[in-house]
Amino acid sequence: MSDLYTKYANEYSSVIKDNFYNASYDRPTLLSLVQDQKFDKCLDMGCGPGAYINPLSTFCKEIVAVDGSKEFIDIVKTEYPNVKSYVQDLNDGIKKEEDGVFDLVIAPLMIHYIADLSLLFSEVSRVLKKGGTFVFSTVHPIVNFTDFEYENYFVSEKVTQKWDTLKDKIVEVSFYKRPISTVLQDLFDTGLYMNGISEGIISEEMRLKSKEEFEKMLKSPQFLFVRAVKVS
Repeated sequence: MSDLYTKYANEYSSVIKDNFYNASYDRPTLLSLVQDQKFDKCLDMGCGPGAYINPLSTFCKEIVAVDGSKEFIDIVKTEYPNVKSYVQDLNDGIKKEEDGVFDLVIAPLMIHYIADLSLLFSEVSRVLKKGGTFVFSTVHPIVNFTDFEYENYFVSEKVTQKWDTLKDKIVEVSFYKRPISTVLQDLFDTGLYMNGISEGIISEEMRLKSKEEFEKMLKSPQFLFVRAVKVS
């Protein structure tokens, strides 16, 4: 796991509260895929420092938050003591949760850290009720190919990049790049079917925060957002 999510967890938590990509792009877009709905029990899978907990609480009666970073879970336990939260390596699934107990699972910007997507999606399907909703965001596969000039778009492989999320520090982050077809087929194979997709809500707030990033976004969306439903 990158130092971004362990050694610098507190700095990361502070930055993403009001930054361009997390606060103005990822959260509004992902939440738009479940707006105007109500849920009894929600799993925030890969919850990080808990940035989604407040908005989720407006339409979820009960929230469970899990993440592979102990440092992030320590932050969640401090800031949201009434939310059930615990450390879980999501490469191993969601072992502590029973079958068919959630009607919403969200996975913001985390599936690209998982080695075996078929295992993760199978676990999501297992813990979801029939008719339950799964929403995730991930680094856009096209961006990985065009921005970083990898040799083969269709190859799924682990890559390492240097990110400037913290502005004053450059931190290496490793994750898996995959073509869109691989991500979606792994999803469909587990009885989860896509019923919503977005490449981002482009807002005036984003332009005001960073004209450079805003104009970049107009030419190349950075994230992919998918909503799926458990049908069996």
